Amino acid sequence: MRDLRHATGAEVRRLAREGQVDGPTPGLAMGFVQANLVVVPRELAFDFLLFCQRNPKPCPLLDVTEPGSPEPRFIAPGADVRTDVPRYRV
Repeated sequence: MRDLRHATGAEVRRLAREGQVDGPTPGLAMGFVQANLVVVPRELAFDFLLFCQRNPKPCPLLDVTEPGSPEPRFIAPGADVRTDVPRYRV
């Protein structure tokens, strides 16, 4: 596999979707922001949003999807968090 330090975020997401990136991504797509994904039940979403707004340094909020939508339209149009996030912890 080629060196992905200089890949774009979209390239890394595509490779994850194809199963070619299946581990943690620090160091990939340098110069592009990386963040944790947090999925919460709808009934907790507003409280979590408010918490992030009140604590922007430890919990920067980059995007909020519509309920049931896997696409972070603001920061990664066309991405799908169900397939494009290669590794996570529950």
